[in-house]
Amino acid sequence: MNALTTIGTPRRPRAVIVDIDGTVAKHVLSDGTQLRGHHDYRLVVWDLPNPPVIDTVNALRDAGHQIIFCSGRPERDDRGYSVRAATRGWLGQHLGEWADDALLLMRGQGDMRPDHAVKHELFNAHIRDAYEVPLALDDRDRVVALWRSLGIVCLQVDEGNF
Repeated sequence: MNALTTIGTPRRPRAVIVDIDGTVAKHVLSDGTQLRGHHDYRLVVWDLPNPPVIDTVNALRDAGHQIIFCSGRPERDDRGYSVRAATRGWLGQHLGEWADDALLLMRGQGDMRPDHAVKHELFNAHIRDAYEVPLALDDRDRVVALWRSLGIVCLQVDEGNF
């Protein structure tokens, strides 16, 4: 590409894709003790922060990257509980007020597809054409493989063969 082909082409904002469960939030302790079941969404407010990952996310934001939270959590649970509101509250409490305005992408209520399929769809619908994404943070093997297949460097923050 040369200067003539880039004149008038607006640069897309740089963003980092960040998973929630197992990445910034932990609901399984290092000894295997579960704080909540994976689908016990009413208990997400009790998830523990993952300090090294949260520090990394805050540093990336401070360096000028927009943060996009892309989660396999549903917008609402099967009883209509707003998982989105609980997640927003948790993010604001543990990452700071800036997280209240960060893009939060979640699966629709009742969507039972695998998380990598949901995240691929969310990426295509909301991220691909709107952002330049140099990096993603995730824990799950198949989601890490997805981001890498799309040419995004993905830092795998924990074991993810589940």
